Amino acid sequence: FADDYACLIQGLLDLYEAGGHTKWLQWAMELQQRMDELFLDPAGGKGAWNAEGNGEWVLTMIVS
Repeated sequence: FADDYACLIQGLLDLYEAGGHTKWLQWAMELQQRMDELFLDPAGGKGAWNAEGNGEWVLTMIVS
């Protein structure tokens, strides 16, 4: 789910800000890229809460 990715990314950014270890920032950036691949609609610039499964979107698109 997108919110799980977002929470983990935020936690990694918090760790980076607190300690300055670039491994946390790198991991956050990698997860953000994967999140974009899974949840962002490149044509419309909108995202969804759930990744596509069984050929259907589980929930409706998020209005940005």
